[in-house]
Amino acid sequence: MTLNSSPLPTDPAAIREKLLDLFCQLAYREGDFTLSSGQ
Repeated sequence: MTLNSSPLPTDPAAIREKLLDLFCQLAYREGDFTLSSGQ
């Protein structure tokens, strides 16, 4: 999986913002789906 070809930030605030962006893109899901726990 390639996220982006741009270089990774080195500033702690920029790293935090990038992580939050990735979290919002990848960790949140709406709709009908089944969790690995079966719920």
